[in-house]
Amino acid sequence: MHAMLIVLAVLFAGSDTAISVRLGSKENLADGKATGKAIEQGSYFFLGANGELIAPSKIEEQPCLANLRFPYTEESQGMLLWLPIVLKPFVEIASDGTITLPERLISVETPIASPGYLRRKDIHLSPGLLPELPTRWPFMQDGRPVPAPRGAILCRSLEKKTPPAVPPENATGWLLLGWDGALIAPVLGAPMPANPLWVVDGGANRGIDLVFGGPLHSGVYAHVSPDGEMRYGEKRLVALPLSAIGRQLSMIAPNSEANDIKSYWPFFKDMERTRLALMPPGYAIQPFGISLKEITVTVDEAGKVDVHLRPKTVY
Repeated sequence: MHAMLIVLAVLFAGSDTAISVRLGSKENLADGKATGKAIEQGSYFFLGANGELIAPSKIEEQPCLANLRFPYTEESQGMLLWLPIVLKPFVEIASDGTITLPERLISVETPIASPGYLRRKDIHLSPGLLPELPTRWPFMQDGRPVPAPRGAILCRSLEKKTPPAVPPENATGWLLLGWDGALIAPVLGAPMPANPLWVVDGGANRGIDLVFGGPLHSGVYAHVSPDGEMRYGEKRLVALPLSAIGRQLSMIAPNSEANDIKSYWPFFKDMERTRLALMPPGYAIQPFGISLKEITVTVDEAGKVDVHLRPKTVY
């Protein structure tokens, strides 16, 4: 949903005033060069709705891939985790592995605002928005931080060895919810944070429910109908609900038609889409705006994954 959400942040130690950022400026474009190589090398995270950091799996070129990736770079004194789009430092990882997120106010301006989107917005970033953001970087070598292995999950509850959540009845698996509504399936054997999103089988012809499983949130996050259409919350609304950090970073106007765009679950056990399938391990998708007319992902009983894209018409 990178076209719908714009992420903005910058880390300037000691600054108490608002930081101004203009998207598309020469400075903005120049800052992006530092992170392009990191993304190419897989040095990035998906950010969970509660602050979890989820490293990508080894699966390349996934369909519907969650596009808002948070790259990190190795610096002389540690590492920096960058926010996408604006590509300014977001989180600092010190040489001893300490992770810090400063409180900042960012005033953002877009040169041209599309209908339904804000042209200007003040964004308040603070540690309280991300209660699961880890405090320590566990991957060290020769006394300094090194890149995370593929599929790693970092968060505060795993640091504290919080007991995993108890699955509800008929739970068939668990996911992690991204800050922007992305859904991330853990790699096989990944440890479970304290706030998973349970995948609960509703029975024949009833679809599945995605249910909050941790102490930070409760209830049904989304219902997936047998045809793959997703509706959110107990009232089954079309509009994607945003996390606390998502509400700060979103540039969508409250009355925008973008709030009426549907979400879809593209995973089925057959091309005829008669049976929903679980997300395969290691996949990360952004269901907002997915069209089942464009893509279907089949997962057979043995776990074999095939991606079926609608043929492109050439005129």
